[in-house]
Amino acid sequence: MIEFNNLTIGHHRPLAHVTIPALTPGNIYAIIGSNGSGKSTFLKTITGQQRPLAGNVFINGRNTTELSRSELARLVAFVPSRFPEAEFVRVVDFISLGRTPYQNSLGILSEVDKECVQQTIRQLNIRHLADKFISQLSDGERQLCSVARALAQQTPIILLDEPTGYLDYRNKRRLLEVLSLISIEMNRLILFSSHDIETLLQFGIQLLGIEAEGVSEPGKTQLVIIDKNIPFETTISHFYC
Repeated sequence: MIEFNNLTIGHHRPLAHVTIPALTPGNIYAIIGSNGSGKSTFLKTITGQQRPLAGNVFINGRNTTELSRSELARLVAFVPSRFPEAEFVRVVDFISLGRTPYQNSLGILSEVDKECVQQTIRQLNIRHLADKFISQLSDGERQLCSVARALAQQTPIILLDEPTGYLDYRNKRRLLEVLSLISIEMNRLILFSSHDIETLLQFGIQLLGIEAEGVSEPGKTQLVIIDKNIPFETTISHFYC
């Protein structure tokens, strides 16, 4: 569970005040909003990469500022929007990096680790990529590998920054199907940013939105939970115009 206490996100100035209720396991959420509105900042604030301007984030009842890096790595997996530098690494070895929080000082994969990696590869249907080098992959294939590494980390919370950005229509739907299934069957809390609103609505994913500039008073922009009954056109005008 992720809870927020008077949280304000931003860098040198506030981007949004978080007014949403607690995010709970077994659910999948997507954050929408215009470029630069604070979607990535919100995700990075949860993972501790960005300090809040005010307030606190709690994961399973603990303030994230009190959690060590290794503790956070067992609670939250994060997929950035940009693929990390890993050109001369095989896909299976890249995905295996998700098991790092559970390895000993020698960094040796156990049989449990290896099976977890193979299970993740099967889930995302990327067995044909497993022995390729990262440098041989398309942008979309690299994105799937980033998601696979996060799934292999087996954390109760998975955060993804625009995971469908480089994917074609078939792989985009496949990824959302897998994430939705994992959230339900494995009781994971999944939160990601996206602009694919129509596709998200087709999957029944709960939307969170960062209000567009001018919707609220200056300095009062909020990150809110979006009522599923609001018409599509209203959602666009409220969070993108």
